[in-house]
Amino acid sequence: MIAWIIEEEFGVDYHPGHVRKLLHELHFSVQRPHRVLIRANPTEQDRWHATWSRVGHPPEIPVTGARKSIKILGAIELWKARFHYQRDCVFNAETYLAFLQRLARCYRRQGAILVHDNASYHKKPLVQSWVEANGHWLEVQHLPKYSPELNPTERLWQYTRKNGTHDRYFEDEGQLSNTLTRVFGEMQTYPELIRPSILPFL
Repeated sequence: MIAWIIEEEFGVDYHPGHVRKLLHELHFSVQRPHRVLIRANPTEQDRWHATWSRVGHPPEIPVTGARKSIKILGAIELWKARFHYQRDCVFNAETYLAFLQRLARCYRRQGAILVHDNASYHKKPLVQSWVEANGHWLEVQHLPKYSPELNPTERLWQYTRKNGTHDRYFEDEGQLSNTLTRVFGEMQTYPELIRPSILPFL
């Protein structure tokens, strides 16, 4: 590819092997791209990804190389700072509907306004049919696309990372699950812990 570009731009025909040799001499090497969020601020990110350590001894966080996650559906009642969550193995219309049905048991009598983001499963026919059938007590509003800063539940996930999972190594899924159960339990038992996080939305 580079040999072709050189020929196109400068009219010089190099063998690909020779181009490779020249690049090595110029201290280039074949590397996989490191993906970054185009809207992220690197300076601000570095501020959050650094910590104090002895000179020459950077901190190490053991990892297995395997990426596993636990799926959590969550909602927050703003006025009472009442946190609801449901653990599942996947995000889809069926699991989200089950979560809505759980919320319905708490709010059907008093009525509620549900504001959720634009996850694709929120708009599936199965969910929409249920929402329409429950329109006498439930009003649903969608957040604008790509607007996590308008979603108070995102603040709770930040709280969870800060107080439970950030810079921690979990040997297995059970340890992670226990940590999440602890943090979520504290949020439910002591809503004053999370009230500061959602004050901007009141």
